[in-house]
Amino acid sequence: MILGATLEGISFCPETAVCLGVLGQLVEKSEIEPQERVVIFNTGTAQKYPEAIEENLPKIDLNQPIQWNEI
Repeated sequence: MILGATLEGISFCPETAVCLGVLGQLVEKSEIEPQERVVIFNTGTAQKYPEAIEENLPKIDLNQPIQWNEI
C-alpha cells in the first residue's frame, strides 16, 4: 500500500497492493517484460481498511484541558 501511494500518490486497498507486489515479482522473474503494459484495478481505498494502516496519532486526554496549539 505504501509503494502504491508513493508511486501514484493515491491510496490503494490491500487487494490492489497485493497485485502491485505480485507484478513486481513477475517482472523480476521475466514472466512480464518491463516494457509491457499491465492494468491493475484499484477496487477500493486505504480508508476502508484502517486496520491495514499503521499510524501513530497523538492521543487527547479529555479529562485535561486541550492544548489546541499542539494539535
